[in-house]
Amino acid sequence: MGAGNQTDHHHQDTGEKYVVWKLQSLAVEHGVAITNNVAEKYDDWYSYAKSCGSGVEESFTKTMYKKNPDKQCEPFFKELMENYPNNKFDFVDVEVEERAKGMKADLMIEFDNGNRKPVSLKNQSTHTGAQLFASTWIALLNGVLFDRAGQGIFYNPFDKNITFLGRNSAIRNDIIEKLGYPEIVSIYEWMDKVNKDMKEYYVGKKVGKDFVYREESRFHYNVADQLDKDRKFYGKKAVLLVEKALRMLPQDKVKSRMLKIAGLDCQEELLILSPKGYFCSFFNKKYQKALKRVNSEKCELKYEIREGNQGIHFTFVDDEGAIFKPFYVPFTFNLNGAWWVDKDIPKYEGTRTYVGGVDNGAELQWQERKPKKSKQFATSTNTFFNYSSVC
Repeated sequence: MGAGNQTDHHHQDTGEKYVVWKLQSLAVEHGVAITNNVAEKYDDWYSYAKSCGSGVEESFTKTMYKKNPDKQCEPFFKELMENYPNNKFDFVDVEVEERAKGMKADLMIEFDNGNRKPVSLKNQSTHTGAQLFASTWIALLNGVLFDRAGQGIFYNPFDKNITFLGRNSAIRNDIIEKLGYPEIVSIYEWMDKVNKDMKEYYVGKKVGKDFVYREESRFHYNVADQLDKDRKFYGKKAVLLVEKALRMLPQDKVKSRMLKIAGLDCQEELLILSPKGYFCSFFNKKYQKALKRVNSEKCELKYEIREGNQGIHFTFVDDEGAIFKPFYVPFTFNLNGAWWVDKDIPKYEGTRTYVGGVDNGAELQWQERKPKKSKQFATSTNTFFNYSSVC
């Protein structure tokens, strides 16, 4: 889905709102809801689907984003009641507010005793693994080097009353130099240059007050092969440099950051729904035991680049051995749906109206670059975590 399938994104987002409605309905049905606002929550998901256009509210019914909740929400909810007897619950969509705080929760379980449990929701084809975290190459290192003050904002380690933007290369690199890491500054400079060069090549650049698009990369089919080569070439080089930078830094800070990225820092819970079952972090005893092990002082983080890979494999290990299976962080470019490429849309003549997102209403030719979304083209890392050892 590298070039972007907008309909699938709409189905996924609709599915998150649908889960909130489904769980609230179950709470009301079983007489354990704090608030009877099922109609309001139904309207939330259905209105959102309708606003996406292209019959999303109809096509959604055929996807796993609806079928998984229909199958798994009830057994999950019954287990919730068993684990929290004599409690009442509300389920709230909190994705927007939690993302603003740098968190990953999609829904909040609110208890009648005032407790709240933030839950990151995954609705997918398997419940034994998940993609947990995405960022730019630079953001990954920023998260190790600096304490977060806000979205893309960090505290100056020499004066906590001062903050700076992580993308401000002049200030950031000066601080890293003063911290005693001149080699890491050169790695940042290389990553900045690659990000700039690749964006100019595939999208365009600002000239004066105007943004000038590159005509040669206007259509995905013209650049698909070169893009695939660049993603692999620069991804593999970035892996070598980032792994080198991580080795220079205090390993307790690297471990702390990777615990956060992997969702193992005990700040949020995880619920994965799939056709064959579900994984719930706060019900699973094996997971809870593993969580204690990874957060103990005995646990250390080991990592390596395996031959031929353009990513880093991370493993948490203690005196009993590996705690989870290795998780993988690949390096590439995030196309962010820069071109309108949809496997379900065959080649057509002329233009069609694009529906949804920041480019809503744009008239685009087949596989044409989106004028606004393409400006988000950037370097990218992801985190793929394997839960099969605790499922």
